[in-house]
Amino acid sequence: MNNQSDAEINITDSAYDFIRVVWPAIKSKCGGGELIPVETVTDSKFTKLLDIKAGIDAWQLHRKNGVRSLASRIQWGCKFKSFTQRASVISGAETEIHKRLKTFKNKNGYLFPYLTIQAYLCMPRREGEFIYACIVKTEDLYQYINYRIENNISLDRQINPEDGNRFDIIWVNALKKHGIKVHEVESEKWKNS
Repeated sequence: MNNQSDAEINITDSAYDFIRVVWPAIKSKCGGGELIPVETVTDSKFTKLLDIKAGIDAWQLHRKNGVRSLASRIQWGCKFKSFTQRASVISGAETEIHKRLKTFKNKNGYLFPYLTIQAYLCMPRREGEFIYACIVKTEDLYQYINYRIENNISLDRQINPEDGNRFDIIWVNALKKHGIKVHEVESEKWKNS
């Protein structure tokens, strides 16, 4: 019997597919190096804290330059040139967008992923092909989100029909128009889909 929650299954599937297909596709755009999933280097309680408190899903080990932290989000069965950030959940718990904004504004050295990676894959999970990924410096992403909030420019908000949670969508083109560098990697097979 599987005792994992839907959220835990999503995290496990996402980590698996990030290692399996996303990192090989985007590695060169991120500067190369070895991917070290958070769960392989820390105990389970600390792994959960890194994810929940700092949004860190993996470490990028570059033997010459050092180590940096990565945040990843994977969606299956679709492709949008965007980053999505959970804006509210039915439970009322604090979401990633609120936690990252708090860290971004605080500037007291608290951990923050260096890069945020959003990837889209074909279904099924753990078997689907890579379609597209976008990569941005997390600080740049949250500078943009904060700018929109402070200037009362709403983000595109969608509701997940499966669980009722709300997501803010940050479009790659909007980031680029704002002067933010975003790297994109797209599978040749799925380019025109």
